[in-house]
This record gives sequence, C-alpha cells and structure tokens, in this order.
Amino acid sequence: MKERHILHRELRVGVSLTAYLTGKVLFLSAMTALQVVPLATIALIHQQAPSRGPALGSGVVEIIAVALLVGCAAVATGLLVSSWASSSEKAMTVLPVILIAQLALAGPWAEQGAVLEVLRFLVPARWAAAAVSATVVGDASSWWTAVLWLAGLVVVQLAGALALLHHTAPSSDGDGLDRLNAAGTRLATSRPTGIRLIPIALALVLGRPW
Repeated sequence: MKERHILHRELRVGVSLTAYLTGKVLFLSAMTALQVVPLATIALIHQQAPSRGPALGSGVVEIIAVALLVGCAAVATGLLVSSWASSSEKAMTVLPVILIAQLALAGPWAEQGAVLEVLRFLVPARWAAAAVSATVVGDASSWWTAVLWLAGLVVVQLAGALALLHHTAPSSDGDGLDRLNAAGTRLATSRPTGIRLIPIALALVLGRPW
C-alpha cells in the first residue's frame, strides 16, 4: 500500500516492471536468507547432519543451500499470488490452500496415484525434502535433480508474476492505471515472512533420516 506511489512514479519515468519485480525479488530473497540461515542452523544443531555432502562436499552447506532455495521459491509463490489476486482478502484466502497443498504433497505419503504424482512435481517443498534426503543418503544425482526442479519452479513462478503484472499495466493512453494501481498495491504489500518459512521447515523435517 505505502509503495503504490513509488511504483507509479517509476513506471512514469520509464522504469520497467521487470526491473521493479527484480528489485522486489532481491530484497525479499535477502530478507529470507537472513531468516533461513539461523533457522536451518538451529534445526541442524542436534540432528547429526552428515559431515560430507555428495554434491557440494558438506552436508550442512547442502541443506542450508536447499533451505535458501526453497525460501526463494516461497517468495516467488507469494509474489505470484499477489500479482494474481484482485484484493488482499483474496490473496489471504488462497495462501492457506497453497500451504496445505505443500504439506499434503511434500511427503512420501502422497506417492499413491498418478494424479497426485503429477501434482507433486509442482510442489517446491517436495523437491526440498528430496534434496535433503539425497544429502543424508549421499545421492549426488538426486540432489542436483531436486535443486534444478526447485530453481525451475522459482523461474516459472516469477515469469507468471511478471506476465500478470504486464496484463494489468496501463496502456499508452493511461486507461489501465486503475488496474496497475491494484496490482502495485498487492505486490508492494506482499510480505509472506511467516508463510515462506513453512515449506523450509517441511523440507528440514521431511528430509530427516528417520
């Protein structure tokens, strides 16, 4: 809400939506990193994490890297929902559904059925859990596969958010200013601080060796 006028001013002077979205992603990702590193470190203190990792040489580094990546995926999810929703109320209605889907589809209990298996490919928490498990069992190939899927989901979600913002951007005669106003409000107020930690916690728990 308080950044709406900033978005309008930047667009009027020629700043692209891509640059604005990139700034949001970098800032929110940095804030996420400041939360993820302590969270993952505390979670690993009494977990007997493997000293050696199959991909990067250190099990702790691999797990923290996965936690950072799934945190970025959660940021991308929040920005995508914010760009799509027509109001903050609608966004807050959709986000719990997404979180429940993350929980329901992240673990091995969701491996039954072809439809669920397809849906699991779109769940960042599933790939984060798979990457942590690969670190524990020492499977470098599975770790890289999971990390690449995570990175791909981040890119796809950010591309979707950008496309939605372009759809609401004003035309040259300014008739889309109201639509951009609503989109800017939703994007500027996207602060999924607690929400983006949930898939990270899921990955750390589901990837544990028990």
